[in-house]
Amino acid sequence: KQWYQRRVRDFVTKWELSVNIQKTNIMVFNSGSKLLNCSYGFKLGELKIEPTRKYCYLGIQFSLNGSFKHAIDELRKKSSQGFLFHPPHCGHESVDYKDYAQTNRLLG
Repeated sequence: KQWYQRRVRDFVTKWELSVNIQKTNIMVFNSGSKLLNCSYGFKLGELKIEPTRKYCYLGIQFSLNGSFKHAIDELRKKSSQGFLFHPPHCGHESVDYKDYAQTNRLLG
Protein backbone atom coordinates (compact mmCIF):
# COMPACT_ATOMS: atom_id res chain seq x y z
CA LYS A 1 0.00 0.00 0.00
CA GLN A 2 2.72 2.48 0.93
CA TRP A 3 4.59 1.66 -2.28
CA TYR A 4 1.56 2.74 -4.36
CA GLN A 5 1.08 5.89 -2.32
CA ARG A 6 4.72 6.85 -2.88
CA ARG A 7 4.42 6.13 -6.61
CA VAL A 8 1.36 8.40 -6.91
CA ARG A 9 3.03 11.14 -4.85
CA ASP A 10 6.22 10.90 -6.92
CA PHE A 11 4.30 10.98 -10.21
CA VAL A 12 2.25 14.02 -9.14
CA THR A 13 5.40 15.81 -7.97
CA LYS A 14 7.46 14.93 -11.05
CA TRP A 15 4.84 16.19 -13.49
CA GLU A 16 3.83 19.13 -11.27
CA LEU A 17 0.20 18.01 -11.14
CA SER A 18 -2.42 18.95 -8.61
CA VAL A 19 -5.03 16.55 -7.25
CA ASN A 20 -8.54 17.74 -6.44
CA ILE A 21 -9.03 15.79 -3.21
CA GLN A 22 -12.80 16.59 -3.20
CA LYS A 23 -13.13 14.66 -6.46
CA THR A 24 -10.81 11.83 -5.44
CA ASN A 25 -12.15 8.64 -3.87
CA ILE A 26 -10.98 5.11 -3.23
CA MET A 27 -12.89 1.90 -3.94
CA VAL A 28 -11.95 -1.42 -2.39
CA PHE A 29 -13.65 -4.08 -4.50
CA ASN A 30 -15.04 -7.00 -2.53
CA SER A 31 -17.64 -9.72 -3.02
CA GLY A 32 -19.81 -8.54 -0.13
CA SER A 33 -20.49 -5.09 -1.61
CA LYS A 34 -19.63 -3.57 1.75
CA LEU A 35 -17.87 -0.28 2.21
CA LEU A 36 -14.77 -1.41 4.06
CA ASN A 37 -13.53 0.81 6.85
CA CYS A 38 -9.80 0.44 6.47
CA SER A 39 -8.15 1.19 9.79
CA TYR A 40 -5.01 2.44 8.04
CA GLY A 41 -6.90 4.69 5.62
CA PHE A 42 -5.73 6.00 2.26
CA LYS A 43 -3.84 9.25 1.97
CA LEU A 44 -2.20 11.37 -0.67
CA GLY A 45 0.55 13.06 1.28
CA GLU A 46 -1.26 14.20 4.41
CA LEU A 47 -4.69 14.41 2.76
CA LYS A 48 -7.14 11.61 3.54
CA ILE A 49 -8.90 9.99 0.56
CA GLU A 50 -12.47 8.98 1.37
CA PRO A 51 -13.92 5.59 0.35
CA THR A 52 -16.98 5.45 -1.91
CA ARG A 53 -19.67 2.87 -2.77
CA LYS A 54 -19.87 3.63 -6.48
CA TYR A 55 -17.84 5.61 -8.94
CA CYS A 56 -18.56 6.85 -12.45
CA TYR A 57 -15.64 6.79 -14.89
CA LEU A 58 -16.18 7.72 -18.54
CA GLY A 59 -19.91 7.21 -18.07
CA ILE A 60 -19.60 3.69 -16.61
CA GLN A 61 -20.72 3.09 -13.03
CA PHE A 62 -18.41 0.89 -10.96
CA SER A 63 -19.76 -0.75 -7.81
CA LEU A 64 -18.01 -2.35 -4.84
CA ASN A 65 -18.66 -5.94 -5.91
CA GLY A 66 -17.28 -5.35 -9.42
CA SER A 67 -20.65 -6.02 -11.04
CA PHE A 68 -21.68 -4.02 -14.08
CA LYS A 69 -25.42 -4.58 -13.46
CA HIS A 70 -26.00 -0.99 -12.32
CA ALA A 71 -23.95 0.34 -15.27
CA ILE A 72 -25.97 -1.77 -17.73
CA ASP A 73 -29.26 -0.61 -16.18
CA GLU A 74 -28.19 3.03 -16.40
CA LEU A 75 -27.05 2.70 -20.02
CA ARG A 76 -30.31 0.94 -20.93
CA LYS A 77 -32.28 3.73 -19.26
CA LYS A 78 -30.32 6.45 -21.09
CA SER A 79 -30.64 4.74 -24.45
CA SER A 80 -34.38 4.23 -24.08
CA GLN A 81 -34.87 7.87 -23.08
CA GLY A 82 -33.00 9.01 -26.17
CA PHE A 83 -35.06 6.69 -28.37
CA LEU A 84 -38.34 7.95 -26.90
CA PHE A 85 -37.61 11.54 -27.88
CA HIS A 86 -37.17 10.72 -31.56
CA PRO A 87 -40.28 10.56 -33.73
CA PRO A 88 -41.09 7.16 -35.27
CA HIS A 89 -39.34 7.92 -38.55
CA CYS A 90 -35.72 8.27 -39.57
CA GLY A 91 -34.83 10.50 -42.48
CA HIS A 92 -36.92 9.53 -45.46
CA GLU A 93 -37.76 6.03 -44.27
CA SER A 94 -40.89 5.48 -42.24
CA VAL A 95 -40.76 3.20 -39.20
CA ASP A 96 -43.74 0.98 -38.45
CA TYR A 97 -45.42 2.25 -35.26
CA LYS A 98 -45.84 -1.33 -33.93
CA ASP A 99 -42.07 -1.89 -34.15
CA TYR A 100 -41.46 1.47 -32.44
CA ALA A 101 -43.89 0.64 -29.59
CA GLN A 102 -42.48 -2.87 -29.16
CA THR A 103 -38.93 -1.51 -28.94
CA ASN A 104 -40.03 0.98 -26.27
CA ARG A 105 -41.62 -1.83 -24.24
CA LEU A 106 -38.45 -3.94 -24.48
CA LEU A 107 -36.18 -1.07 -23.42
CA GLY A 108 -38.47 0.18 -20.68
